[in-house]
Amino acid sequence: VAAVLAEGEKDRDDTFPYARLIPDTVSYCYDKIIKDTSCCLDRAYPELVSHHMLRRPGTRWECGEGCWDDLKGERGDDLVWVPDEATCESPRVLWVHGGSWLYGSPTTLSYGQLAAKIAGLAKAVVMVPDYPLAPVGNYSAIKRAAVKALQWL
Repeated sequence: VAAVLAEGEKDRDDTFPYARLIPDTVSYCYDKIIKDTSCCLDRAYPELVSHHMLRRPGTRWECGEGCWDDLKGERGDDLVWVPDEATCESPRVLWVHGGSWLYGSPTTLSYGQLAAKIAGLAKAVVMVPDYPLAPVGNYSAIKRAAVKALQWL
């Protein structure tokens, strides 16, 4: 870092002292991601937070041949993260994971790790529903699944 900063002193931008470092950092990250797309996924879970898989009635769906996600087969189990000190009065968070409605689950793409950290830091119960991905689910089905999860939570 010091060498990069020293090199950048010649054309230093006084408005931001680390301006020269940013392109090198971004380049380093891009190189890592190109070599290994899972290099930057968070794999750590916080302490004092436990998880529970939950199958609510009517949430089962099948990620079959037309489903683009890698996690195939029977799906629909929600993931609930609970901080150890949670009580009935603890706040609740419903987190509908990303993936453009095509990819992801409560346990893939570091969604579980992020949900666990939100639970621990916010002292909140966090629920990540496994909604039906396209083409099984469409906008209306996914919205219905999210509303039902919120009502349960």
